[in-house]
Amino acid sequence: MFPKSLRLNITEKLLIYLLLACIVPLAFLGLMSYSKSKSILKEEIDKTSINLLEEKKRYLEVIMEEVEGLVANLSSIEDIKDVLAKNGEGITDFERLATQARIGYLLSSFTNLKGLVSIDIYSLSGEHYHVGDTLDVQDINTDSKNEILNKALYSESSILWQGIEDNLNLKSNNKKVILIGKVLKKIDPNTFAEKPIGLLLINYDIDVFYNHFTSTYKDTEYMIIDREKRIVYHPEKSLIGNKLDGDFLSNIYKNSGRFNTEIKGDNKQVIYDKTKNGWTLLALISEKSISEKVKDILRYNIWFLGVSFIFMFLFAFAISKSFVEPIRKITNSFKELKKGRINLETRIQSISNDEIGELCRWFNEFMISLEQERKTELELMQAKEAAEAANIAKSQFLANMSHEIRTPMNGIIGYIELLSTMPLEKEQASYLAEVKASTDSLLLLINDILDYSKIDANKLLIDSIPFNLHSLVEESVSLFSPKANGKGIDLALFIAAGVPSSVQGDPSRLRQVLNNIIGNAVKFTDQGEVTVTVKQIRENAEIIRLQIEIRDTGIGMSEKTKKNLFQVFTQADASTTRKYEGTGLGLAISKKIIELIGGRIDVVSALGKGSTFIIALELEKAKLENHEEKPRLVELKDLSIMIIDDNDTNRMIFREYLGEVGCLVKSAKDGFEGIEILRELSSKNLPRIILVDYMMPGMSGYEFGKKVLRDERYRDIKLILITSAAQKGDAKLAKTIGFAGCLLKPVRKKELIELISQIALLKTSALSEEVEINNSVIQETRGDEKPSILLVEDMLANQRLEMTILKKLGYTVELATNGQQAVEICNTKKYDLILMDCQMPIMDGYEATIQIRKKSVFNKNTTILAMTAYTMEGDREKCINAGMDDYISKPVSMGVLKEKCDEYLH
Repeated sequence: MFPKSLRLNITEKLLIYLLLACIVPLAFLGLMSYSKSKSILKEEIDKTSINLLEEKKRYLEVIMEEVEGLVANLSSIEDIKDVLAKNGEGITDFERLATQARIGYLLSSFTNLKGLVSIDIYSLSGEHYHVGDTLDVQDINTDSKNEILNKALYSESSILWQGIEDNLNLKSNNKKVILIGKVLKKIDPNTFAEKPIGLLLINYDIDVFYNHFTSTYKDTEYMIIDREKRIVYHPEKSLIGNKLDGDFLSNIYKNSGRFNTEIKGDNKQVIYDKTKNGWTLLALISEKSISEKVKDILRYNIWFLGVSFIFMFLFAFAISKSFVEPIRKITNSFKELKKGRINLETRIQSISNDEIGELCRWFNEFMISLEQERKTELELMQAKEAAEAANIAKSQFLANMSHEIRTPMNGIIGYIELLSTMPLEKEQASYLAEVKASTDSLLLLINDILDYSKIDANKLLIDSIPFNLHSLVEESVSLFSPKANGKGIDLALFIAAGVPSSVQGDPSRLRQVLNNIIGNAVKFTDQGEVTVTVKQIRENAEIIRLQIEIRDTGIGMSEKTKKNLFQVFTQADASTTRKYEGTGLGLAISKKIIELIGGRIDVVSALGKGSTFIIALELEKAKLENHEEKPRLVELKDLSIMIIDDNDTNRMIFREYLGEVGCLVKSAKDGFEGIEILRELSSKNLPRIILVDYMMPGMSGYEFGKKVLRDERYRDIKLILITSAAQKGDAKLAKTIGFAGCLLKPVRKKELIELISQIALLKTSALSEEVEINNSVIQETRGDEKPSILLVEDMLANQRLEMTILKKLGYTVELATNGQQAVEICNTKKYDLILMDCQMPIMDGYEATIQIRKKSVFNKNTTILAMTAYTMEGDREKCINAGMDDYISKPVSMGVLKEKCDEYLH
């Protein structure tokens, strides 16, 4: 009967059984009798209240009929109407007195109509006739009189029962009266139409009204409200004249009915009925008063239940003394066990074969199982500590292996880069290129394995720094342009309007994901194109949600492959004869990185029909301090431009980019269609600039350019060559033919707009002095004095390599072989930059940096860059905490070193 989780002793259970068997039925019976009594009483009060409400309604209607009879008699007297019709013109004093007497005489016939305060008749010209409680009738409330007149004129009934109002006669002792009005009318002998000639007002005494309707029935309150929703009668006399609130009135929408409401914490049933003149009678039956009448029944029931419960408790206590006491001793043993005061080897001896003996035996079984459980917990804790120690050892092993592998890799890659800058034979250069490709692949594999180990240990950290999103995506796409061009496929990038350039996130991790997916797209596509699209999904004041799509026309994949695509070491073709190489780590790492950033990555693909990878992520908006200025737009609005490209995607990208700045764009799919369009255009509608692709079927960009430039009709058109194969001779050949500019695909929006802006400024006979593959021209200006750099490195191979690279970059370099020597040298000379290795004998780079920051005479504020082969979690933070300004991971390439030196020295 009771849940196992509910632990009750025998006494408590017995009490509950008795409660359910005896007390609950008695309580239910008492509650039913209380409820039934209350229901019967409520019905009786309800019937009585309705009868009284009907009686009060009948009396109210009798009063209304008498008042309306008085109004009818007064309004039927033609002499009064004749006087009023004169509008005060030619009325003698005798006529006024006669009219006054006639009204007084008529009033005497209504002696049984108690409560009349006064009768007032007003002509439209302002004449006033008064019979009533005061003789001083000069002061009247004219504004209120005019308001009553307007209401009476537009009233649906002939008599306006206005209700409770301020007395228009300001000198009257009755300040508040019940006001009844009627517009007096007379037939115009000329038009035979009724026209208003005056206003008849009956003022009724509120006190007389109140005294009659006051009821001695206490269970129900009665109220009367007029057509303006003001209280005409209420048991509390102070409330007469107040207007009811809207919530209460919203329930009164029919001629009669009832509803329940709460007034001053008391639930009341309201019965209402409307009279023919628009007034409403209400009866308010109090729930509280009904409850008070049946309170004695409830009190007797509670008293009876209380006595029953006392007898039941005494009975249960007597039973517990006889049967429960032995069990309690065993229970106390469990309590001591809970507090930890009993040895787990403790056992209780069973001395009987009844239920108590059975309980003792189960207690002993429990103690045995508890002892075994404690032993198991101890073993699990020891195993957990061993696993944590193994995990720490694994992380330390990975950190050491990363350092030991990256240190020689730094020398290999560095010297390969140095060799590639020297004059080599063709065969030597080919071998060197193969070596560099192999080392790059090895480094990529090392980075993938290290990243996966970080992800597996939940130690991969995500940065949040401002960066240029446009530049990052463009650089990632451009990285694979040579490979795509070598395979004869198109590589296109489209950044939709509305995508901000300045955002905040982890640029290095996003670049890693893009490089992996774009690289895969190019690798698995042998013909067609690879298109990268960036567009905005939604944004708010702080966050922007982006979608990056990488679509290719490659081999695609089956449903089975897609299911396992993001698992580690999984490839579409894992056989020994597979065509495409790879470790199967890249996509698994990319998915984890995107999830850590807070986004997701999906793929849509079909075998033989290509694949589309969709990356959705949210980035914070940011504002870069040294953000590049927007392209200078010179008269680009309504500038006519033609695009000639055989690739539909490229034409779409050019149309969107140029359309954003207001250009008018025409397009053709090849040179022949372009020539045909030009022939059909009039001279004034010819485009000012034509962008033509270099490699097109049937007619190349060069051939198209020659045809256009030979035709005198097209002499004002400027040509721009778009090429995916940017060789050194392309620019020179394009200039020789007569092209005004040259762009490299995939085209960057900023470079496209800048080039169009520059060429739009060229005069008819002028061509650009230089045609650049990339429109931006980088100018470097250095002074005669070379910046000085202190290199702190203990490895001989790395010393030679890094000093050679820095000297080739044009810097003055000095060497320190350990941290102690670096601290001493920094006290003798000022350096522009310090490159600090982290792991060194005698004094490591961390301690050396701390000493330089605290004690150095000349280099306390000099920029210090860490150079380390450690790339595990916390390495970067350890460098920053030691006082270093930035972090360079080994192996260090010449490009990375140049970028960092330029960043901090220029």
